[in-house]
Amino acid sequence: RDKDTLRAAIEAGRACALLPEDLEPAERLLEDLLAEEERKARARGDLSQAVASKDAGALRSALTEGEVAGLELRELEEARAALGHEERRTAAREALNSAVNSKDVGRLKSALAEGEQVQLDQNELDEAKQVLADEEQKAIAREALQHAIRSANVDVLHAALERGQNAGLSDAELEPARQALLKAEQKAKAHDGLEQALTSRNP
Repeated sequence: RDKDTLRAAIEAGRACALLPEDLEPAERLLEDLLAEEERKARARGDLSQAVASKDAGALRSALTEGEVAGLELRELEEARAALGHEERRTAAREALNSAVNSKDVGRLKSALAEGEQVQLDQNELDEAKQVLADEEQKAIAREALQHAIRSANVDVLHAALERGQNAGLSDAELEPARQALLKAEQKAKAHDGLEQALTSRNP
């Protein structure tokens, strides 16, 4: 069924003045073979363009057409690998966006690691890195606030509140430390008043 052999046989048949109806099956088969070859060539071109585009939709479409056209598995391998990579990139991008929105440090670290692995765009990674850095500073500031509240020390509370404000903690998160500072200052003032009273009574 080689097209060159078939073409030669048709030419030989014509040279021998075979009837058109005798030649028709071979001519129809040759047309089918040429159409199949043309479709395969078009499918190969589409696969090549889809791989270059790195577009998941184009890759899926080109792979489907390649399979329908009857391309060999080895001819589809590169596009399948490219599609797998692009699908992983898409999943990594979605996970990164979700982690950025959640502001969860653990999720951000995990999503960034995957994003770097699949080579997401640097600007996407930089945004997530900034959010991670901000959230880590907030976590440190929250710990400092808790420590300051437990210490009930005016200076420690002042420092922790300043750190919390600089880290961008909300008023709601700062309020317990502000209340603790107020109590600590009142306590310190009362203590100073007692000291002064005791000192003034001594000759």
